[in-house]
Formats: sequence, structure tokens, C-alpha cells
Amino acid sequence: MSYIPHYLSRNPEVRARLEEEVDRVAGDRPLCAEDLERLPYAEAVFNELLRLQPAAPLLVPRRAVRDTSLGGYFIPRGTLVEVVTHVMHRRVEHWRDGEEFRPERWLEGQACPRGVYMPFGLEPRGCRGIPLGMAVLVSGLAALVRKWRLEPESDELPADGLEVGILSSPIRTRVVPRRAGQAA
Repeated sequence: MSYIPHYLSRNPEVRARLEEEVDRVAGDRPLCAEDLERLPYAEAVFNELLRLQPAAPLLVPRRAVRDTSLGGYFIPRGTLVEVVTHVMHRRVEHWRDGEEFRPERWLEGQACPRGVYMPFGLEPRGCRGIPLGMAVLVSGLAALVRKWRLEPESDELPADGLEVGILSSPIRTRVVPRRAGQAA
């Protein structure tokens, strides 16, 4: 969620579409669980955020249980394999305009091959809490957008720290009410 202010402020058309969807679904009332299925764009925004800034930029290493080939590389049995999602989620072979923040790609039926998008790992060892986690994150994003705009003080995204996905400094952000008369 730390990166949301940056991506929404740099993509005003995305922010406007997200705000319109949340306003249409919830209006002036608080969001409820039934609203989640009517927030496909909010889910697309979060999927795109996780693609560019994965929660787990480096998955838990696994040892190859048999000789295999992957992506044209031979991997002997016993080799320790690490997957860097930060790299996988941007590969031009799988993602058109892979460096761009384009939530629409998740609504346009541009499905990616299995193993290319894995912000929480893959089955059988992937996170079993993905549906619950996504529900919490998407509803949190929608609730935030319903009332506030988060405007970063700078257009520059802070550099990653020693690990990809870990910020070296905070994203300083102003909290601005979306509607006149709303207290900040």
C-alpha cells in the first residue's frame, strides 16, 4: 500500500476511474463485503501495484526435486532455485509495456502464463490466504479512495533499499479530503 500514493498521483486517469467506481458502488455509505465483487477496477489497480511492487520481491528458495528445464535453462536435481518476482513481473516476453502502471491490463483479458504473476508464490506452496488478503487490501484501497487523496510531496519514487521492494525512505504524502468540507 505504501506505493499507492505514488502510482495514483502519477496516473490521474487511473485515480479518476478508481474514484468513479468506488463512488458508483458505495455512494455516501460505508463499503460492505458485498461491494467487493462490484469493484473490479479496484482489484485491477491492486494487482497492477503488486505486479510492479510485489509484497515478496524474492520468493522462498526451493530445491529442484528432479532434473528439469525452465525457460531454456537446465536445472539439475538438488539445485537451489530462487525466483525474483520483481524481475518476473516486468519481463517483456509476458507483459506488454511491462514498466508501465496499467491496471486495465487485468480487465482486458491479457492473461499471463502460469508462473509469470506470483506476488504471493504459487501452489502448492503459495500463500493460502491470498483470497482473504486480496479482499482486505482491495476493500482498504476502496475505503481510502472513497474519502481521501494521498498526494506525494515528490514525483520521484524513493529508491528501493538493500532489498527490492523495501523503501530506502518514506514516501512523504499529504492527505487531502476528496470532498469540500470534509475534515482531514
